[in-house]
Amino acid sequence: MSDKIGLRWHVEGTELRVDVAFHESKLVGLACKLTIEMFAETLQSNGTNTRKTVLTEPFTADPRGNSFAIPLADIEGFSFHGQHVRVTPLIVVTVDDGVLWDSKERVNFQLPMPQLSEAGLASGSPAAVLN
Repeated sequence: MSDKIGLRWHVEGTELRVDVAFHESKLVGLACKLTIEMFAETLQSNGTNTRKTVLTEPFTADPRGNSFAIPLADIEGFSFHGQHVRVTPLIVVTVDDGVLWDSKERVNFQLPMPQLSEAGLASGSPAAVLN
C-alpha cells in the first residue's frame, strides 16, 4: 500500500465495494480516476501477457474519502488461476497530482466466476460467455 492513498475493497452480494482514502491533504480536491483492469498472464515461457481496462470512473478526491458500489455485472471478467494462465483483476486509483508521474495505488482483488445455469453452462450471450 502507498503512504498517500489507502484502498480497501470487498464483494457484497452483486456489488464490488471500493473505499478510497487520501492520507495527504495535498491530494484532496484533485482529479482522480478509479479503474478496473483485467491482467491475463501466460504461465509458459513463450506466452504473451495482456492488460485490459474494463471500467473507468472519474472522481474528485474527497477529504472524507470516496466510496464506490460497482455492480459485478458491469465488470467483464473473473479471477482464475490455472496451469497455463492466470487472470488477475486489479483496482487502480490514479491521482492527477501535477507531478511528472501521476500518483497511483494498485491492488489485486478476487472476482467470482460467471453464474452457471442448471445445466452447468455459463449464462449469457455466446460472445459474453467466451469473453
